[in-house]
Amino acid sequence: MDSKYPPGPYTGSTVHEYYATRIGYEHPTRSGAPHTNTVMFIGELGDCVTSVTYLKPLADALDKSGWGVFEPHFFSSATSWGIGSQNFNDIEEAVKYLTTKLEADGLPNKQKIVLLGHGEGCLDIMHYLTRGKRLANVNGAILQAQVSFTGNMSFYIDKIHRRGFELYNSTDKLENGSTYTNPAGVSQFHALPGPRIDDDFLELEFCDSFLEEWFDNLDVPLLFLMSEEGGFLEDRDEKQEILNRYESFVNGGYWSKLSAVVEGNSRNDTKKAINNLVKKMAGFIKGI
Repeated sequence: MDSKYPPGPYTGSTVHEYYATRIGYEHPTRSGAPHTNTVMFIGELGDCVTSVTYLKPLADALDKSGWGVFEPHFFSSATSWGIGSQNFNDIEEAVKYLTTKLEADGLPNKQKIVLLGHGEGCLDIMHYLTRGKRLANVNGAILQAQVSFTGNMSFYIDKIHRRGFELYNSTDKLENGSTYTNPAGVSQFHALPGPRIDDDFLELEFCDSFLEEWFDNLDVPLLFLMSEEGGFLEDRDEKQEILNRYESFVNGGYWSKLSAVVEGNSRNDTKKAINNLVKKMAGFIKGI
């Protein structure tokens, strides 16, 4: 499917220093007037500003409704595994800057913030909203192309194991880059693939009571978009069952009925699903 939102250059963006040496890119407005509200993107490990294809189309679709898109650069941005644990602090500082400190730079503060997670960024958002000491106000959350580190790591280990048998007595080598290739801090490497880690709510083996601990604390509208393609699960029906299971734990009417398994969407290549993805996200955001 060809997208009706063709890619284009990043022109007219505003660069913000939201905390210490951290910067973020705010997408431009066609009118030139600042957006009243913003969507703050939190990417997966290895992501950096402009690396995810659907963000500019999303910004274009939201522009006339008073919503913009803000891409912060975090301590762990573009570092794959990450070597620190500052993402939650960076989220907090970015939200506080956008909602309370823009006026100091001569711009109006944002009235509403929606957090948009991609891949491992979904784990950061859920931890921030339900487990962290959240101080800044957030009005909604989107979890897109979610991933479980435990399931994902098992998928890669099985893949490498099978490939090793195929190459037995061969002069070929295992492919580099089968998984994250950047340095990992010891605590990160130990925690991320391990069972029942603090910020992994997507492991399939978790019992109902564990998931209830996560979702019972959720107090903002939630849009949950699973990818039809890619990830460590291949069966669409199984993904829909997971979606239904999570919905049953979200109380207070916070679960968005726009939540779905997105047709044609994969975690790292969303080109053929951009129209579907943008339509669902924009519909949810405009209703906040």
